Amino acid sequence: MDEWRELDVAQWEPQRAAELMGLFGPLFAGYAEFRAPPNMSIEITEAPGETYEVMITQEGFADDSVAGERWAAKVKHGVDGWYIEALWWQQTCYRGVFAGMWTKERCL
Repeated sequence: MDEWRELDVAQWEPQRAAELMGLFGPLFAGYAEFRAPPNMSIEITEAPGETYEVMITQEGFADDSVAGERWAAKVKHGVDGWYIEALWWQQTCYRGVFAGMWTKERCL
C-alpha cells in the first residue's frame, strides 16, 4: 500500500468493539450535521487468515482543498470482539499537485 499512510493502531479508539462497524464510530461522528454531507461508501471483503478488509470512502467534502478521505483496515474477530490489525489512510484533493488523485500526502 505504497500510496497509503499507515496509522498507529494503538492510537485508534475504540480499540475493540462488539460490532464490526463499532470500530469505525469516529468516522461517522457528526456526519448527519454536515450541511452537505459527503458521499460515503463502505466495502467489507473476507480475506485470508480469518480477517476482513474494510474500506470506507467519503467524498464531496465542503472544503476548499480536501475532496475526500478513505480508510482501509484489516480487522479480525476475537474472544473480546472485533479489533483492527492494521489501518491506512488516504485523501484526494480538489486542487494542487494531488488534485483528483488518492494520496498519502496532505492537500494544500
